[in-house]
Amino acid sequence: MCCEGERQRQSDHSPSVVADGETVAYVLVQPDYYDGLKLLAQAFSTSKMTEGNFSVYRSEHCTVENVIAQVVVPLHARNEERLFPGCISAICRDIRAITQDDRRAVCVLDDGLPDFPAHATLGFSEYVRAQTRSVKIAVRANLCRVFGAYPDQLTVQPLLGAAQRPA
Repeated sequence: MCCEGERQRQSDHSPSVVADGETVAYVLVQPDYYDGLKLLAQAFSTSKMTEGNFSVYRSEHCTVENVIAQVVVPLHARNEERLFPGCISAICRDIRAITQDDRRAVCVLDDGLPDFPAHATLGFSEYVRAQTRSVKIAVRANLCRVFGAYPDQLTVQPLLGAAQRPA
């Protein structure tokens, strides 16, 4: 079965499996993945998606302060030139609805960390992982669309946390 890991909690630090109605957010890092106007090709890395470890967070299970402490501060410490203009987000059911050849294309798994239980990962489904690079790029384009980030338009939101929903 496709995306089998979604059915059971993957981390003891996660509050639960990721529900279809949850908001999943991705912190924008400038200049690494965002140029101030649009996402760059490095965003939604096909290699990380193939490995199943593309990091996102579940906004209903954390505060903005938690996102800053667990995502922004460590990334900034590695490169003080980085800027963090906000995030982009999508509803989990919309991510899970992405298909390729009428098959699920993207899995969403809980991956809570000791100090960041809201951590989750995105990854290509077993079917997509076995496909060519061009298929993976096409699925990535659909994922960008779901996050409202394709082709050259992007709505940047403030970092999301508990009790905040995208506009």
